[in-house]
Amino acid sequence: TGGYFLDTERQKNVDRFTEEVGKALGRVKTDLSRNAEISVVGVAGSNGGRAFSEVIPKLAQAGSNPLDSVVFIDSRGEASKTQQACFALPCGCSIINTNKDYPALDVPGTGGSHKLVANHEYANEIQGPKIRVFMVEKDGPASLGQNHVATMTPDDPSTTSLSYKEWTGSGYTRAKRANNEQLLSEASKPNSLGPPPLDATSPSL
Repeated sequence: TGGYFLDTERQKNVDRFTEEVGKALGRVKTDLSRNAEISVVGVAGSNGGRAFSEVIPKLAQAGSNPLDSVVFIDSRGEASKTQQACFALPCGCSIINTNKDYPALDVPGTGGSHKLVANHEYANEIQGPKIRVFMVEKDGPASLGQNHVATMTPDDPSTTSLSYKEWTGSGYTRAKRANNEQLLSEASKPNSLGPPPLDATSPSL
């Protein structure tokens, strides 16, 4: 989608495009659902995550949201708008933030809180039974920005070795080993029972 530092008019075009794609996907889902149960999980990274956070509440209000859940990866959406989008989804959302991501800088003059969900402290402030928050540590050395949305690229050899922790509301769970596919599979599961218990043997970050 070109990056979240695009000018305001360009970002509006990105949002309109995302909304139209969502409506079209909704029509396809409705047709297919006549013969089978259909569940749609969206994965959106960086500026795409920002666009999803803007558009999903609008689609939900109009009754045309096709997504059951979304995985936001290093998203540049505002925390408050991302929270609204998660609440609008039937099965909620997961937020994945990666070490060695680019800094999530505020965009002057855009309005809103400027608290971008790619900042760990803002992602961790988002609470709710429909929301899961993960911190991902990629193995090996990496320069600043090198791991940006890296978990969206399953063919990247570096994604075969990572660890992730889930935010509980007061700290992180014990780190688990996974590859990219396993992480996305876990993040796609709804958080129907609330956050996991904090592992007391693992210090919080």
